[in-house]
Amino acid sequence: DSDLEILVPPRRTTSLEAAGRLHLEIDEIVEIRFRRLHQGRPYCVTTASFPVDFGQRLLEIEELASPGVRPNLTILQIVQDLAGEPFAGADQSITATRASSELADALECSQGDPVLRIDRLYHDRHGELLELAVNHFNPDRYTYRVSLQAKG
Repeated sequence: DSDLEILVPPRRTTSLEAAGRLHLEIDEIVEIRFRRLHQGRPYCVTTASFPVDFGQRLLEIEELASPGVRPNLTILQIVQDLAGEPFAGADQSITATRASSELADALECSQGDPVLRIDRLYHDRHGELLELAVNHFNPDRYTYRVSLQAKG
C-alpha cells in the first residue's frame, strides 16, 4: 500500500563507501535514489548502490529514467528480475541519525530531526553482493517491529 517515487534516476557515479561495502575493486557504482510514500506522504528515502556490471542495466529501464516518476513496481522486483533469481539474503544494520537538509526536504521533516537508518546489503545464493540499500525513515510515519521467539 505504498508508492515509489524516483528522486534521482540511475546513474554511474563514484562512492568509496558504497564500493567498499560492496567489496568492489574500483569506486565506480550505479546509484539510484527514490522515496516511498503512504497515502501521499513520504516515509522513506533510499539510496541504492550496485556494482557497475550489474547496475548498468538499470540505466536502460524507462520507468526509472525521470525524477518524479512513480512507476508501478518496486526496485526489489526489478533487481531480482535482472539477477534472474530472488535474493538469497541480506545483512541488515539499524541505527539512528539526524536528517540532512536534503533528507529533511524529501521526508517532510526538519533538518536535524532524528531519522531511522536501516542499511541492507543484499546477496545472491553464491554470496555475490548485488545491492547496498541505505534507507532513511521518518519515525513519525514508520515503526520497525520485530517478533522474537524463544526456542524450546
